[in-house]
Amino acid sequence: MVPEQVESLLTEYTEKLNNLPSDVIKGVYLYGSLALDAFEEENSDIDFITIINRPLVEEEEEKLQQLHVALKNDYPFGNVMDGVYMLDSQIGKYNEELEAYLYCEEGELKRGHWDINAITWWVLEHHGIKVIGPDVSELPLETSWNDVKKTLRYNTEHYWPNKKLIQLLNDDDALFAIETNARILCTLEQESVIPKTEALQVAKQKVGREWGQLLDEGMLLRTNHENSATSHYSSPLMRAQVIMNFMEYIRQECRPYYQIT
Repeated sequence: MVPEQVESLLTEYTEKLNNLPSDVIKGVYLYGSLALDAFEEENSDIDFITIINRPLVEEEEEKLQQLHVALKNDYPFGNVMDGVYMLDSQIGKYNEELEAYLYCEEGELKRGHWDINAITWWVLEHHGIKVIGPDVSELPLETSWNDVKKTLRYNTEHYWPNKKLIQLLNDDDALFAIETNARILCTLEQESVIPKTEALQVAKQKVGREWGQLLDEGMLLRTNHENSATSHYSSPLMRAQVIMNFMEYIRQECRPYYQIT
């Protein structure tokens, strides 16, 4: 269910899209935490995909930029709008197949490549929410679970092993590493993409006891928005080292799931 404050933002967004020529917008869809019914006001982004019928000209891009600036200034969640503007022919494809496209990061319009992968398309296909446009079932989406596993395998075998200790000292970076790695393992076990908070809770029942304190730290970081609670670790450096070890543990635990079926 879309929270009321988010719904009012989306209503404003779709209404203002009407300032563009009528042949531009095909549909607007939600994925991510909103689609997984796990939106948290303090933590979640508004992940959206807006399908366009044709490339935008410069004047139209400027109007879109102004729209996002207005939403960021006028609505509480305007600064957490993260999404992409793609042609119908680009839906279901990955960044390596795509030229630079328009995307919105924290309420600001940019051109380049956003975090688009098999998980994006799988969640959209199976849980996506239509705001306006054709039903999700009519979109050209054919993402298999094997595609999702390939993305998760890349994350555990390449993305996370390349992280350095210094990159895990910040609270936000530490939380992202803890919850994302926990989520990868739980997603593979359940064969379904699960929300991050749920992953922290479920993982405590799945992983060895030695990781319980780290998962508690993740929950603490996720719920403590005023930085008033005390960390379970004596220093960010000690916590970062434990995270490095946890990522290696997750890498090993995930390997049996990567067999392509």
